[in-house]
Amino acid sequence: SIVGVLLLLAVFAKVQLLSLIGSFTAVLSTAFVASSAQKQGVTALAKSSDIRAVPFLLEALEFNQKDLQSQSRNTLITLLPQLRLEHTNMLTAAHRKILHKHLKKNDIPFQIAILKGLEQIGDETSLEVVQEIAEGAKYGTSVRTAAQECEAYLRVHIEEVRNAQTLLRASDAPEHQEELLRPAYNTDVTPANELLRPIDDSPENAPNT
Repeated sequence: SIVGVLLLLAVFAKVQLLSLIGSFTAVLSTAFVASSAQKQGVTALAKSSDIRAVPFLLEALEFNQKDLQSQSRNTLITLLPQLRLEHTNMLTAAHRKILHKHLKKNDIPFQIAILKGLEQIGDETSLEVVQEIAEGAKYGTSVRTAAQECEAYLRVHIEEVRNAQTLLRASDAPEHQEELLRPAYNTDVTPANELLRPIDDSPENAPNT
């Protein structure tokens, strides 16, 4: 159930998977052995059909334990193609790096699932990797075809993001910029001849006392 999945996610976080492996940059360079609690969490999440399990399962791929890697991989093959644009912020740059790393491995079902997911949540860093796969002779036809389709989606999505950012910057600019640059004019309407009239301090013009 959804409640059960949420509880599992909470437990998974409580056993501090992220604290164990430190920063996400550490995930990319070091493999760790999961605790018994984390094993239980991964096993439970691997049975889930909830898309919110994806980030945790990606992290579990970095544990140096074949059984957890296998469970996570098998579930991700099902979940990754279900990702949509609204899930983009659910994954961090480090999660995408994990996807990119496994995309280069010789695992056709997993590679195709990753490419389907990247069609929706990939970014400019993904485009470079996907393009490499699409043009790589060492990859099978099915993987290259999926990469070519993914590349087409990514290019459109990236262009849309750029256009949106350009429009956003334009909307933030002052609407009447020419008014901000307009020089200030003297608003004093006093005639110039009065401004320049000398002061007459002769006795006859002195005020009566």
